[in-house]
Amino acid sequence: MTRPGPRVRGARPHWVPVSLLVLTLLTIAMVVVAIGVIFDFVPAWAPQSGASGSDFLTLANKALPIGSSLVGAVFIIAIFRRWAAKGGTHLLVWGIGLVFFATGSFTEALHGLLGWHDSIFRFWYLFGAVLIAAWMGQGTVHLLAPVRWARMIGALLSVASLYAAYQVFTATLEPRLLASDVTAMATDADATADEVLAGAAALLAPTGLDQRGQPDRRRLTPLARTVASAAGRRGVSVPSAVLTESEHSLNLVGTVGDSQWMLGTEAWLAQHGAVSGAATSGLHEEKWSLWVARNGRVLGRLVLREPVVFSGHVIVSSGVRILTPFFNIFGIITLIGGALYSAWVFWRKGILGHRAAGNVLIAGAAILGGGASAFSRWGMLVYLYLAELSSLILMFIGFLIATRSTRPAATPAPPVGHAS
Repeated sequence: MTRPGPRVRGARPHWVPVSLLVLTLLTIAMVVVAIGVIFDFVPAWAPQSGASGSDFLTLANKALPIGSSLVGAVFIIAIFRRWAAKGGTHLLVWGIGLVFFATGSFTEALHGLLGWHDSIFRFWYLFGAVLIAAWMGQGTVHLLAPVRWARMIGALLSVASLYAAYQVFTATLEPRLLASDVTAMATDADATADEVLAGAAALLAPTGLDQRGQPDRRRLTPLARTVASAAGRRGVSVPSAVLTESEHSLNLVGTVGDSQWMLGTEAWLAQHGAVSGAATSGLHEEKWSLWVARNGRVLGRLVLREPVVFSGHVIVSSGVRILTPFFNIFGIITLIGGALYSAWVFWRKGILGHRAAGNVLIAGAAILGGGASAFSRWGMLVYLYLAELSSLILMFIGFLIATRSTRPAATPAPPVGHAS
């Protein structure tokens, strides 16, 4: 640390210590949750209903990412202008992290405007879910850590990021797992829509059971919750099923009483010997359809609504989603921890109170951004994009406050701190 700067009025806001205590506790809780995700012991809550929400929420989830993209673009320009004026590897790396943030928001906006595309999702997951926090945190490492350590950690992060990119862009995706509603049902002549829906709900329900056969809502995909919700709205009685075969929690075979039921894509059911009846023989595979068969005969299909927002549930390849908490733990510790440490240093020395306040806002924004990831994982998808936009705006405000110019009586070098 360098020597303290001049003491100025308002350099020790009274609210800073309490804020730092609260944010520190939240940061610890986030690290515990992230570790719990890795070892699969964190309880998770998810709504029974689908993620479609009201028309207003659907419109909001299309508009909010556009707002995040625009705010992100302004933020990127501001931070790169400061880097051009002052230099500093930390500003450059923070700028890269913000480019990742804006990329994630832009892909969310594209999804809202164009609908589902696998490539758009892959860019979102890599930049929007995996890399943001880690690269923003790496900027803080370059600010606070010795140069040698910062460069070594940066090299390791770069290699890990390339590995993550390979994993994400080669992963198998199944977008039906993110279906946000059941919009229609096509049935065979001797089957009813309720039978088709009940069979689908019965086969999907066991996918939410743990190894002991107990309900574990962390395992329920958005598709399973969506079909269960549709059955509930229609008052359909869902029988109990025992799964005998499961592929990606989507293509399923199970028994209900004395009957064998199958749920899956048309091609998968055909491979398993299911044949179409008179009313379904003319129907063809659609991207957002799931087919239901009983005792080898196709009864009908569910027509699904594509996802309103992105979620990692779409990835069915193993070893991909587990990468996210490792990157995020690094980002939590470095980005949030660095901001809290810097705010405390400025406040304790009674200097540059605007930097203490700005760093508190930056830490709070990063915590809110981490909460956005939790909303996605726990099924509260209607809040995801609102939390992202709020986090970005709050971080931008914190950056502007922390970097505003002052005119002290003397100008000794300020202590090392965030957003310098």
